[in-house]
Amino acid sequence: MRALGALRALLGEDGVRRVFAVVLTDNGPEFADEAGIATALCERPGETRLFYCDPMRSDQKGACERNHVEIRKLLPKGRGISFDRLAPADCALPTGQVNSEPRGSLAFMCPSRMLPAAYGDDARALLDGLGIEVLDPSELDLTPGCIERARAERGDGPLAG
Repeated sequence: MRALGALRALLGEDGVRRVFAVVLTDNGPEFADEAGIATALCERPGETRLFYCDPMRSDQKGACERNHVEIRKLLPKGRGISFDRLAPADCALPTGQVNSEPRGSLAFMCPSRMLPAAYGDDARALLDGLGIEVLDPSELDLTPGCIERARAERGDGPLAG
């Protein structure tokens, strides 16, 4: 709920309604507060914008599952790195990396360039507010060590351990 509140603070009610017109999610406990999520998404009476996909049906969430696979390559399970230990900059880094990779499904454009093309100022506010950089494909580091290297450059300690 805190994350959704932060998105609402970045975009305002109108921006949230434009960018998050439909939200597809799984049935995890983090999505149990349906009324709270509906409020954060600025749903209006009689409107439904939050949809729960069937269990074990990642195909119902479309292309967002590709990002999950790619992020897990950068943050592999079993390596001692817990998502709850990630700083905002740690989260922004793999998000920028993965979304700056050209995709065949987007005519070889990258998602981080398509988002502003589709949502203009709302997208720029979202990317800037979350600290997500749009990278040139030549700058991509899609390896598990990219977060640790960035943390070392910032002077932060290691995540694992």
